[in-house]
Amino acid sequence: DSQGQTILSYAPSKSYQHVVLSSPDLTDSSYTLVSEGTNDAQAVSGYYAGGTLSDGTELGTLPVTETIANLTQSGATATTNQMGGGFGR
Repeated sequence: DSQGQTILSYAPSKSYQHVVLSSPDLTDSSYTLVSEGTNDAQAVSGYYAGGTLSDGTELGTLPVTETIANLTQSGATATTNQMGGGFGR
């Protein structure tokens, strides 16, 4: 959060390429995404609520000012084309 506190950590059991977070509490602020860190809180199904995160690699800061916010692998904010494709017959 804006005070540097860990909001959420996740330790996946397998490799992944995308992360989707959804919460009404993630609004009008910026959040730092960190990879490969260690959290001292108790994990429940791989999720850590709070705790202190250390020894991670900062991937970038994600400003959340809209309903959908995206961050590229290099840490830059990204825009997406939100126009969906039609259904074929």
